[in-house]
Amino acid sequence: MFLTEEIRELIESGETSRFEFKSEREKNIDFAKEIAAFANGSGG
Repeated sequence: MFLTEEIRELIESGETSRFEFKSEREKNIDFAKEIAAFANGSGG
């Protein structure tokens, strides 16, 4: 579990190959596609 300060640091660091920010308005199918892409990002 992340501490509040760790979450702040992640947000301030911006998106990376490991973290991507999503809006609450993201559609479920788009979200599922992003999860699959991250899961396969380093060769599966």
